[in-house]
Amino acid sequence: MRTFGYCCTYVPLEIIEASGFMPLRLLPSSHEKEDVLLDPNFCPYVRALLAYLRSSSGIAGIVFVNSCDGMRRLYDALRRFSSDLFIYLLDVPRKSDEEAVKYFSNVLRDFSGWLEKLSEKEVDLEELKEKIRVYNFRRRAFLDLLEKGPKMEEVLRVLKKGFPPDERVLPLIPFKGKRGRKKVLISGSVLESEEVVKMVEDLGGEAVFLDVCSGVRGPSWVEESGDPYFNLARAYLKKPPCSRSFDPKRKAILEKMISEVEGVVFYTPKFCDHYLHELVTLRALCQRMGKPLLHLETDYHPNISETMRTRIQAFFEKWL
Repeated sequence: MRTFGYCCTYVPLEIIEASGFMPLRLLPSSHEKEDVLLDPNFCPYVRALLAYLRSSSGIAGIVFVNSCDGMRRLYDALRRFSSDLFIYLLDVPRKSDEEAVKYFSNVLRDFSGWLEKLSEKEVDLEELKEKIRVYNFRRRAFLDLLEKGPKMEEVLRVLKKGFPPDERVLPLIPFKGKRGRKKVLISGSVLESEEVVKMVEDLGGEAVFLDVCSGVRGPSWVEESGDPYFNLARAYLKKPPCSRSFDPKRKAILEKMISEVEGVVFYTPKFCDHYLHELVTLRALCQRMGKPLLHLETDYHPNISETMRTRIQAFFEKWL
């Protein structure tokens, strides 16, 4: 089965699988970045993606989301300079009301039609409903696992391949050891390495929330009866929002998570406008609630720097 790349949790993977492709979350392991077509002060994740996709990535195509200006410019660069790569820009609304759901359901139908032409396979509605049932089963199995306290380092390793993970890998995830650790929220954009989570847990912390783009931000359930495109549109727009939506629910969700932890680690790539904007809100919430906050800015690298290690260690020694 050919792989089809995606970069955002707002992409319904059920449609990709029903089209005959295997969804692949794109998190390049190489630290090489494209500095010719995109300026060096661009998002390092976007530049790493461009370098990866212009090399021999071996994927059948990729779907982008209009999540930020960096992703839109990546789409423009590939459309102009990589004509052999099949790319699609999914227009995801920033609102989640009924009008937005109706609009997004039509967007998903168009996306499905485009995939049909690429795969030369018609997307059957019953097959799409079956994929929804399969993904719902995986979501239930994964959310049940989270209730039992798995090691978040291993959870992130699995989630890097996509959410929800294949249920067959869940029994391989080990559980945490002794309790009584300092509970930590890890929030932000793409978390490209498990090292941050591992270091938090090695220092005596417990990462109880992975509120990152490569973490647990997908829908928990998709309605199985009725129009599958409408159901997918509703579920994906109503899922826990990220900073690009400017949804009031985002602040309420952050506040709830902060209330249940003893410290917050906020992890962002450099030049990430959306999450640097959210940092203002997050910092104000942490100050009001008396919780320490550590902001880590990364250049999208598979290994964390010694400076970052020192800052994490100092954060634990001083505040936790």
